[in-house]
Amino acid sequence: MKYTVRKKSDNLQTFSYYGYIDGEYAGFVSGLAKGSHVFDIQKSYLVDKFRGTKTVRAFREIINAVQADYDVIRSRIDNKDNAEIKIVLSAGFHIIGTVSYKDEIAVELLKIKEDVDG
Repeated sequence: MKYTVRKKSDNLQTFSYYGYIDGEYAGFVSGLAKGSHVFDIQKSYLVDKFRGTKTVRAFREIINAVQADYDVIRSRIDNKDNAEIKIVLSAGFHIIGTVSYKDEIAVELLKIKEDVDG
């Protein structure tokens, strides 16, 4: 199976990364660039057809493409969306806390590019 990712800029600070499995659209991650080092995920979507390990792998490939451009990736997910939280954790994110918006609570997750020099 071949996983590919394409990047598209909607304006100067908003970017979307589209994932494909064997050339077929599998989902996307879009967000805001916060400076040149931080990418703040605003929305993500994975096609239902690719549920299971394919979904996890597709999301991981998209995140790897984002991580190639940014040192830090931040995501906020509704605290009741356990399935999405599990997928994000499987891509190497860590839970760093919770954030409250009006009547909603979101889990805040962070992925930091590892220091390759040790």
